[in-house]
Amino acid sequence: MYSLERAYALSSTQVIERYKHPDHGRTVDLSTMYKAFATGEGLEYMLQRFDLRESEADFKQANRIAQQITKPVTSALMNPARKVPSVRPVVDKVDYGKQDQKSKELRDQLSEWYGGKSVTEYMGTLVDPSDMDPNAFVVLTFDQFDYRKSKPSMFPFMVGCDNVWNFEYVNGELATLFLAFDIQYETKPAQYDANRKVITKAETAGGKRFAMWTAEHHIVYEQIAKEKAPSGPHSVLLDPIGQEVTISKNAGVRFNYFDSTADYFLMQDDETCYVVRFYEQKSGRVPAFRLGCKPDALTGGRTCVNRWDEAVPYLKKSLKQVRELDLTTALHVFPQKLQYVGPCAETGCRNGYMQSGSECSSCKGTGISTIKTAQDHITLRMPKDPEDAMFDLAKLTHYVQLPVETIQQMRDIVRETRSDCFRAVHGSDLYGQGNVGKTYEEVLAMNEAMYDGLRPFCNWWSDTYIVINHVFANYNDMGEGLNVVHKMPRSLGFETAGNAFAAIKAARDAGASNAITANLNETAIHILFRDDTDALQKTLVQAKFDPFPGMDSSTVTSLISGGKTTDKSALMWAESATVFRKAEEKYPGDVSFYQLDEKKQREVIDQILDEMIKEQDDKAAEMAQQFAPELGVADNIDNNADDQPQDNPDQPPV
Repeated sequence: MYSLERAYALSSTQVIERYKHPDHGRTVDLSTMYKAFATGEGLEYMLQRFDLRESEADFKQANRIAQQITKPVTSALMNPARKVPSVRPVVDKVDYGKQDQKSKELRDQLSEWYGGKSVTEYMGTLVDPSDMDPNAFVVLTFDQFDYRKSKPSMFPFMVGCDNVWNFEYVNGELATLFLAFDIQYETKPAQYDANRKVITKAETAGGKRFAMWTAEHHIVYEQIAKEKAPSGPHSVLLDPIGQEVTISKNAGVRFNYFDSTADYFLMQDDETCYVVRFYEQKSGRVPAFRLGCKPDALTGGRTCVNRWDEAVPYLKKSLKQVRELDLTTALHVFPQKLQYVGPCAETGCRNGYMQSGSECSSCKGTGISTIKTAQDHITLRMPKDPEDAMFDLAKLTHYVQLPVETIQQMRDIVRETRSDCFRAVHGSDLYGQGNVGKTYEEVLAMNEAMYDGLRPFCNWWSDTYIVINHVFANYNDMGEGLNVVHKMPRSLGFETAGNAFAAIKAARDAGASNAITANLNETAIHILFRDDTDALQKTLVQAKFDPFPGMDSSTVTSLISGGKTTDKSALMWAESATVFRKAEEKYPGDVSFYQLDEKKQREVIDQILDEMIKEQDDKAAEMAQQFAPELGVADNIDNNADDQPQDNPDQPPV
């Protein structure tokens, strides 16, 4: 960890030397290219003029005609990453051990951290910027505040790669971040009269502001006019009266707080001077993170490329292909008519001009007669001898056949190049071919390839989530004992509900265990109700109390009819809608049945089932009593009497 002394020594040297990391130029070039592809603006610099065929004027005209397609292609390439914010992490732990109330307090604050949005929602806004400038950084900072009365209000600001002049990672963690910004500083103040009216405007000059961030401090260097600084030696930290300041470890200067400003000065040379301010942020880590997630092989992993960098060669190829297609369409693919024409029939017209020298109003100076509207026609004089002068009228006008085959071939080449972009990044053309006509296994293989491509982004997502949580907690004096763990799933669940149901069917056909089909069913629930949290919670609870999870209805029916289930299980399966309706009626207030903990939910379900079973038993007993046959004989009948009537006198008495 950098001490203040070491941080100042490093940052002051970089300020004086105007030091930039060796890959700075490449990061700026990549950002310029990525932004051009993503926005469709400024692509011309990547097109080269073919000197043997094109003049400069022709080259510019062709670029004006062409409508490049990189914007929709790159947008489609970014779509899978845009879905990541909706993915449910397999681990999302932000707690202090047994201090549940403190954990809840931190989570509540983070849920509305960025303009009323949660950390996850804010990170979702970084998906597109991270593809346009993967070497940009987001710094988490706060405005000045009174620590005796309030907590700092943390907010993020994004710094483009052109402002990131240097950085250092140690063991995979950001150790230092050195930023540079262009500013205008005052060289001569404005002059005012007695009424505070401006007599002479202030004069300014272009300068620099630098900032060095470490895990415990950040130091700001802001260029000022030399007249505002005390005189002193160059490259030495001076106090306001020009005395040299020595920093030892983390002491030797006063830090800036809400109610105090401690200015120091650094004279670079006779003309360049900076005011230096020291801040103590104590976040325990550099409060910043890089947007990129894929190391750049060309720089040895020191910098990053964006997620669709593999498609760049194909995007560059498409620029010329689309340009040639649009140029060919504009200049060649339109109806062309060839026609024999006669001289202008206007009286007095001679080669387009009248005897007075004026232009013929009929042919407009052409001297020929052509069809101008649908009402016009060409009339030929009937010859006296058809054998001498008659010719095939079909040869009078000829329409040139359009080169549609050539255009279609050029379109196919453009379409194939677009597909190559998706195959290079995601392993398959997800948006060209889609899932139509694909088997479940093919769709699964396509999605697995896409998940592999998104794995670096998912790792970045978890790491960034952890950084934001820790920095926020430390800024608010809640960092001690905080444990943050976040992990995204291997399978991101981009499959449709139809894919999930196909997986359930395939699992049953393969004889998979009920546990597997039950989990696949839960996956289908999450997909179906991903945008409806209430319905998702309700359906998950109902699935949790399914007595036969993963079994199909025919299997359950056979078990029940065979007497191999308990009464409760059979009743729960057959009357689940009634059971949950009764459970909902018991909790009509703000806290619904589905918001109770599992133990309480189970107690409610068991009570309802017991009541329903008792009601069934009581009803069965009542029915048995009502329709039971009378057994024995009536009390008023004497079986020994001889005068009892007999239905059949030939039969002995019963």
